[in-house]
Amino acid sequence: MAVILNDKKFIAYIHGESNLIKISAINVETQEIIPSLTFTFTDAKKFIENIPKLINSKFKSILICVVSTEKLGFKNNIELCKALKDKLEPLKIPYYFVNEQTLPASGMLSLNKITSKIDDSILIIHISINNIYVMHLKYTENGYKIIAEGIKIIDITGSAEENKEKCFANFNHKKILLMPAQTWIPIFKYLKNYLFKSKKVIVVNPTLTEFEVKGCIETDKWLQDKINIKCHIIQQNYRCLMITPNIAKPELKITADCHDSLPFEKSIIVPRSNLFFTVGLIFGIGNITDFG
Repeated sequence: MAVILNDKKFIAYIHGESNLIKISAINVETQEIIPSLTFTFTDAKKFIENIPKLINSKFKSILICVVSTEKLGFKNNIELCKALKDKLEPLKIPYYFVNEQTLPASGMLSLNKITSKIDDSILIIHISINNIYVMHLKYTENGYKIIAEGIKIIDITGSAEENKEKCFANFNHKKILLMPAQTWIPIFKYLKNYLFKSKKVIVVNPTLTEFEVKGCIETDKWLQDKINIKCHIIQQNYRCLMITPNIAKPELKITADCHDSLPFEKSIIVPRSNLFFTVGLIFGIGNITDFG
């Protein structure tokens, strides 16, 4: 059956991996990605040149997730994002940058019909064979705020209290969502049957792609009207940045810390005679790039 593109019923989802960038059309009504309208590029500059041909007035919003996309023709990921913004702005279609963690988490909340009150706490745990990724969310008047997150190693033969601390389990969570890569994984059985033996636990089964699609739909709802915060997760900074006019005086600096809610503004007063600034950008832990 042919797909008919009705106006304003589609979301353009731009998502990248380490060595490619992809654009997909999501049908809001069927909540599915349209394979015939999915295109992959290994050259980001070529992709950006083709944006006006790929995205037109049939799309109601554009969501961009390129945190893990490497250079692909650009000096760095920040320049890639700037080039995307410059090309998207003339389209006059709402667009929004998201990251790999918040989008599927938003979809997970939606698919499991999670409703929260202010200050309610939700715990999401992705479980693989060797470790877990934990996200602790708190509901606020603007949506869910990430209180803590990280990759943790769980020793199922070790201390239960230590494992609970690693999982942020000492909070009074309203719901605990467990997403195992496979149900036979020992860590999953340990968390479900022992550490989190509770009616609050929900085991989620849909694929990551299903969560991403649903997350796109929920993010579009928020983008169209900011009162739609039921499943919205506030975007946060994932790159630690420091700007200083004088490296010898570390007190004169601006820092953009990981988990600062976006957007934000920070400022300091510096001497007018300062013409040299040092910028330190940290991609993850211990990986510092100095742009001078």
